[in-house]
Amino acid sequence: MHYFITATLTAASICIAANTALAQDFKRIKTKSEYTSQVAGKRLVADFGWVKATADGGITGQVNGQPASGNWTWNRGFWCRDITFGDTTLPRNCQAIFVKGNTLVSIRDKGQGDQVVMKFQ
Repeated sequence: MHYFITATLTAASICIAANTALAQDFKRIKTKSEYTSQVAGKRLVADFGWVKATADGGITGQVNGQPASGNWTWNRGFWCRDITFGDTTLPRNCQAIFVKGNTLVSIRDKGQGDQVVMKFQ
């Protein structure tokens, strides 16, 4: 099951040569205040479904056709989330968040992992 989830999230990701290239085009969200004002409360849509993070640290959505819920915190410049959908609970992961226009890119593993692209709706 973990392989299926990883494959689904990878399919939703984009290939960017380096995080520095991304940083040139996208603005990095560096603080909890920036995140809550620019991202929280907005529905983010991707191939796997949609998610919405609330300003008070909650997460709701639909992932792979299953209801999703979880929590998030801000830790040392990274958005850290715990999320469950259906019978699947993903391990806690802290991500670097970048925004440009109506596009958000999250990079797992503190900016060193897979990249997922979502659109604000």
